[in-house]
Amino acid sequence: MQVKLNAVEQGHLAVLEVLDGASVTVAARRFRVTRQTVHDWLRRAKQRAQSDDRVQMQRCRRAVEPGYKPPKVTPEIVWCDKSSTVSTSSPDATSLI
Repeated sequence: MQVKLNAVEQGHLAVLEVLDGASVTVAARRFRVTRQTVHDWLRRAKQRAQSDDRVQMQRCRRAVEPGYKPPKVTPEIVWCDKSSTVSTSSPDATSLI
């Protein structure tokens, strides 16, 4: 039984084939697309890999950077009294009535 692949799956497989040593022409023939399509898939895969590398490098740098401390998050309770004024201090007894 033959399984029909969607375009994304075809692109992933074609890129893997080319990276494993197949020529772009052979991959294009196998998936019945143009050579330009395979080149587009390769370009997009390279861009995704570079983007993922940048994100991963930023995460690693933060983790090993001397003196790096994650930002401190302080929750703040906001109280509203009857007159709808906003206060960040604790409410007094009259504003809770």
